[in-house]
Amino acid sequence: MKRQTIEELRRQLVFAEDRAADSDWMVRDQGRKDVKRLKAAIARRERDQAYRDCGMTKVRGALGGTYYE
Repeated sequence: MKRQTIEELRRQLVFAEDRAADSDWMVRDQGRKDVKRLKAAIARRERDQAYRDCGMTKVRGALGGTYYE
């Protein structure tokens, strides 16, 4: 599966925000979950890109955590 770009995630966020404003409660709840997930993904990608631009690499710690060095 291809990794989505930040621009693609932002476009999906617009559609999810529309669904979050829907009058049907099931659609609205799923839309809110999608908005939360997409905002977290966008923030994670932007943070990762900022670290990579600084020349840092992402590594896995011995206990499973992720950090940059």
